[in-house]
Amino acid sequence: MRAIGLRVSPKMVWFSIVEEDRALDRTELLVCQSIPVPDALTGPEQLRFVRQTISDVIDDYGVTRAGIRLAEPVAKKVNIHRLHIEGVLQELLASSPVESYFYGAIAQIGRLLGVAERTEVKELVGGESFRGIDGWSDFNPEERESILVAVAALALEVR
Repeated sequence: MRAIGLRVSPKMVWFSIVEEDRALDRTELLVCQSIPVPDALTGPEQLRFVRQTISDVIDDYGVTRAGIRLAEPVAKKVNIHRLHIEGVLQELLASSPVESYFYGAIAQIGRLLGVAERTEVKELVGGESFRGIDGWSDFNPEERESILVAVAALALEVR
């Protein structure tokens, strides 16, 4: 089973693909990359670009589960363009061949990872390792969040 985790900023979309092998009780990180949102495009063209690119990634990797790390609902500063990108990605997942998906902030991600407290998820993002994923300390916080979201998506049941 393969899952994609998405983390958005106004200028960048990070995605990670993980694969779970339940027989071996192992989760492997296949890819962790970022896609810059092209400044040369208008707002709607940027949304189309992000949607099409992530759609291609989902198809290319045969993703069956997905998750989007949403902006915190209590954030003091919210970027509208980030919210637009997150919304387009939600629509993409709803109309994609992905069998099951979620979108949520840190608390939702924590529940799916089996972590009780929001602060524990933040500790995972800042930690030295996570479930034996190679190079964890080399990833930036946004990349780590996209990996956590992908792993959380593996816990989803088929709808």
